[in-house]
Amino acid sequence: SGQDCLIYCYSPARMLWDSWPQALYSRTKSPVVRFVVTRWVSRLRLWDYYESQSAHRHFIAISQTIADRIQKFYHRESKIIYPPVPQPPTPVVERGDYYVVVSVLAAYKQIDLAIAACRQAKRKLIIVGDGPDRERLETLAEGDKKIVFAGRVSEGTKHKLLAAARGFIFSSVEDFGIAPVEAMACGTPVLALRGGGLSETIIEGRTGVFFDSPDPESLMQAMKGFEKKQWSAAVIRRQAARFSPEIFRQEFRQAVRRVME
Repeated sequence: SGQDCLIYCYSPARMLWDSWPQALYSRTKSPVVRFVVTRWVSRLRLWDYYESQSAHRHFIAISQTIADRIQKFYHRESKIIYPPVPQPPTPVVERGDYYVVVSVLAAYKQIDLAIAACRQAKRKLIIVGDGPDRERLETLAEGDKKIVFAGRVSEGTKHKLLAAARGFIFSSVEDFGIAPVEAMACGTPVLALRGGGLSETIIEGRTGVFFDSPDPESLMQAMKGFEKKQWSAAVIRRQAARFSPEIFRQEFRQAVRRVME
């Protein structure tokens, strides 16, 4: 149409570009269905790529991870503007002796890693959230009173649990990862699986530590180093403030102005 379009991109469509073969082959063995879906996806992918090439389309990525995907699949450069993460007033609470997970309880979040590591290390873990994987996770934690399922809680209760936790455990690879930044905004360091957007939001050794492999042993090893460190809540909150709504609004306004010039 000739009109400029600013695209805030969470990710090029995964089911078109890299996730569909595994999803398709895990759902059907029918060669006819596989052939039809493959042709359909190929046509959609051509359309998606063609639409991405317009000089009037300007991409903003939510992280370097997504900027790399945009470059890989669309061959387009993009500016990075991180999503806004509200900065809660930090509750005045004493630091507790537990780890916390705040997440939808879905299999891809790999919360079973946190449960297994905390059970083996005899550490208390509070899991905030609900979802389709809850029953399986509760079975994995059965008989261990140190693994607590808090379910859905209010924002105020969530912030208190985050602020009082020894650390926040995050076991999946995300394109950005809102929850770990929320934990840091409450002054709490993060134990995270290395990769994705968290490698951009967490400063290793200052606001958290990484474990390299998605297995309980790797998490437990990282936990040992994590517990030996002295963490500064003020330093951690300062890092989280880099992702505040105010900074997001300022950077997005600048991006819009550049496109309109």
